[in-house]
Amino acid sequence: MIQKKGTTVAMIGDSQMGWREGKYTRKWLSEELKVHFLGNQNDIFGYPYFFSNNYSSQNLLEDNLYFVDAKIIILYLGLRENKESFYSNLRAFVDLNKGKEIILIQYSTDENSLEKMINTNANTIHSLDISKYDKTKYYFSDGKHLNYEGHKQLAKDLILKLNSIGVSKN
Repeated sequence: MIQKKGTTVAMIGDSQMGWREGKYTRKWLSEELKVHFLGNQNDIFGYPYFFSNNYSSQNLLEDNLYFVDAKIIILYLGLRENKESFYSNLRAFVDLNKGKEIILIQYSTDENSLEKMINTNANTIHSLDISKYDKTKYYFSDGKHLNYEGHKQLAKDLILKLNSIGVSKN
């Protein structure tokens, strides 16, 4: 697959973005927006992404060199991590990536949790809270992993978020 030219995006995640329905999220984003994905492997549609099972915020710090060329970084991590170490690692990651737009997909009922924990420039880090998604409609029975419809909703929300920070539509 030859990707189109566009804003460089690194989408980073664990099983949620890798072997589950996350592959559709990248496909839908590419169909709607001028994006060029970066990554260490390709999904079934050929879109690059950064994935490792049980990928953690500590891995973000260790792998930071891979994200030099990304203008936007989308993170879907932290479900299994201690919140204090997660936000500490995320703070360090944001500091290492000054000037990049970072979108954190999180499952949080506290709307201010990101701003409280990160304490950084609000123009560079954005939160997308999926805790409001209907559990019966958008999640697998485990209540943690988005199903096909959940990823469709996530893609719609990401498209709106990416448009708001300057990514062009096709």
